[in-house]
Amino acid sequence: PGERKDLIAQVNELQRHRIETVGGISTEDGPRLGLSYSHLNLFGTASTLTSSAKLNRQLPALFRFLYGSQGNSLQQRYDDYTSTTDQLTKALERELRLGVRSPQFVGLPLTPLLRLDVTDLRDNKTSYSLDATAATFGVEFFFGRHLKIDMGPQISLTRVECTSPLANCGEQVQQDTQSTRKVNQGSRVGLNLGSTLTYDLRNSPFNPTKGFILSLSGQYALGAFTADPTQVKVLNQFEEPSYVFTKVESRMTAYLPLGKSVLALALWGGTISMMKGELDDTPLDERFFLGGRSDLRGFQEESLIPEDACYQRGATNPDCKLKLPAVEQNKDGDPALSAFPSLGGNFYALAKAELRLPITQLLSLDLFVDAGNLWMYRPEQEYLKLRFGTGLGISLATPVGPLSFSVGFNPQWRASNLESPVEYYFSIGQF
Repeated sequence: PGERKDLIAQVNELQRHRIETVGGISTEDGPRLGLSYSHLNLFGTASTLTSSAKLNRQLPALFRFLYGSQGNSLQQRYDDYTSTTDQLTKALERELRLGVRSPQFVGLPLTPLLRLDVTDLRDNKTSYSLDATAATFGVEFFFGRHLKIDMGPQISLTRVECTSPLANCGEQVQQDTQSTRKVNQGSRVGLNLGSTLTYDLRNSPFNPTKGFILSLSGQYALGAFTADPTQVKVLNQFEEPSYVFTKVESRMTAYLPLGKSVLALALWGGTISMMKGELDDTPLDERFFLGGRSDLRGFQEESLIPEDACYQRGATNPDCKLKLPAVEQNKDGDPALSAFPSLGGNFYALAKAELRLPITQLLSLDLFVDAGNLWMYRPEQEYLKLRFGTGLGISLATPVGPLSFSVGFNPQWRASNLESPVEYYFSIGQF
C-alpha cells in the first residue's frame, strides 16, 4: 500500500448576513426598488431567514400605450389618488415578504425542507386593485436533482377594490339568461390548499438553450366575503364559504438546439371548476388573464376578452354568454367611450413557438408565433376558436436573463374588442 498521510482541512463559514439592493424600470411596472436582508444560519440551525421589500410606481402616461381603452379605469384610479396617504398606500405598489426556510433533512426520505412565508402586497391591474396579506406553510420534497414537489396550506385576507371607478362599484354584468351578477369586490378571507410539481431539465434557468421544464399545479380554495375585515373570525368564515373551487394549471416548455439557433416551444393550459357558486363568482384575482409580453403576444397586457364574452353597445344584442359594458358614465354624467376591462376567464389554452437566431455572441433575432384563447365558461364547440399573434424581436443576453424588445402583430384583430393590429413590448427574460 502507498504511504498514508494525514490531511487537515480548514472550513470557514460564509458571511451569515447578506444585504442586497436592486433597482430598475420597465414599461409595465415603472421605476422599482428592492431591498432584502438574509440571515444564512439562523440560530446555528442552517435555516435561512429572509426579509424583503419591493416597491414600484406605475407610470400613468404609459397606460394608453400598454392597455389601450381598457386602461381608462386604471388611469381614473390613479387620478383619484390625490392625497399623500393614497399615493403611499394605493398608487405605490408593494411586495413585503418575511420567510424562514429550513435546510434539507438529508436523513429523511425525499430530503424534505420546511418553509414559512408571510407576505403583504398591493397590486394595481386594469381589472382590479387589491391589498392582500397571506401566510403560507410549505413542505418541499426532492426526487433527485430535477424533480420537486411543493405543497402546503395558505390563509389570506384580500381586499379587492372597485373594478372601474367610471362605473358603479356594484356594476351589473348581464348574462344571456337575463340574470345578473355583481363583480365580486370587497374583503374576503380565503384558505388555499395547493401543490406544485416541477420537473426541470434545462441547462440554464436564465437563458436555456436545451432541455425542458414541466410544471403542474393544483389547488383547492374556499373563502368567504366579510363586511368588516378588522373583525375576521377565520374558522367561522369557513363554516359557510361563499365559494369553493379547484384550479389546475400545467405548463411545459422545451428548448431544441438547431445548430447555433434555439427553437423554444411551449404548451400551457388551465381550468377552474366551481364546487360551490357559479363560474362567474370566481374571485377576479384568481382567474386567468391572457395578452401581452409574457404569454399571447400581439395583444395588450391582460386585455384578451374571453371568446364567449363580448362588449354590449347601446341597443345591440350581441350573441355571447357574457356581455360587458362598452360605454360608461363619467363623474359628470356624460357618456365616455371606454372599455370595461377584461374580467379574465376560468379556462385557457396557449401554444407558443419562438426561433432564436444568434446575430452576435450577445444579440439574437427572435421570430415568434403564439396561439391561444380564454373562456369564461367551459368551452363549447361554437366558441372553440384560437387567437393568433406573431412578430419578431431583438434580445440582448445579460447575467439575469435576456433583455428583449419585440413587436407583435394581431392578424385577426377585432375592432369590436378594441384590439390593435400592432403592439410593442419591452421585457427582461423569455419563456
